[in-house]
Amino acid sequence: MKNLHTLGLAAALSLAALGAQAAGVPAPQGDQPWPPVLESQSTLTRAEVVAELQAARQQHRMAMNGNQVQLRADELATSSAVSRDAVRAETQAALQEGSIVWGE
Repeated sequence: MKNLHTLGLAAALSLAALGAQAAGVPAPQGDQPWPPVLESQSTLTRAEVVAELQAARQQHRMAMNGNQVQLRADELATSSAVSRDAVRAETQAALQEGSIVWGE
């Protein structure tokens, strides 16, 4: 019986919270288009926008997504002065001398 009262109280609190949340949302008035139509006028041509984008990518001034810069896949590629064989040889040497720590 005590569980039933607890469950009923939890349900009542949930409905009250939902009602309070919904109270902050304004009700639509009449017929409104969805999604809302936004009026905008651009003074730049497509070529100017593309040129600005390319300049921003070259100068690393791209827009942030949270705390990360959005880059294309070709911008993520890195070049190294060390060859793959040299890296593998260094790894093998480090494994043999025990300088690579395994585990925690």
